Amino acid sequence: MFLPDEPDEERLYPPGVYGQAAGITAHLLKDRTPERMDIDDPGLFEEYYRTFYDLTKIASADQGKAKTLAAAIRDQDFEKVASLYRLIPNGGINVLVPYDMAAYNRLADEVRQRGLNAEWMRKAQPHTVSLRRSEVDSGHSRSGRTSRILPLEPVPVARRGVSDDWFVYCLPEHYDSVLGLNPPNTMDFFNA
Repeated sequence: MFLPDEPDEERLYPPGVYGQAAGITAHLLKDRTPERMDIDDPGLFEEYYRTFYDLTKIASADQGKAKTLAAAIRDQDFEKVASLYRLIPNGGINVLVPYDMAAYNRLADEVRQRGLNAEWMRKAQPHTVSLRRSEVDSGHSRSGRTSRILPLEPVPVARRGVSDDWFVYCLPEHYDSVLGLNPPNTMDFFNA
């Protein structure tokens, strides 16, 4: 199996967790050899996350959450893993908007009936915008002004509950074909 040399961009990894995660992956690749890197092997994931937690000290910071996360990884409960672990804690959320009204209606109806799944996410991606979770959760815009709570409907997850990463924007009239998402009384949410 051919493996390229390490990319020059490696030195450009952001400091901290991302660089550590990339380093662990490189270490596992060298240690296990490409032939033993079976992504279906739970032992590989266990070794990766054990090393990751040892390096970043995440496990010692919050033992309860770390144990729950480790159990979810072991059980391959990926929904739970996604809800417990975030590489970027205050990352963004995906919001389905009426960029194309026919696609918006079809996608919104489909996810309400069937729930969130990988196929739906692929189809919805061209019709979504990203908003910062911190702005949506706090009700504050980038400028620091208080904004009204955005009319977001959480997307149901196929098996249970709702996603905290995917939403449907409930008021199509707030989407402008030129300006993007444009809730009234704010200029801070322009998104294409």
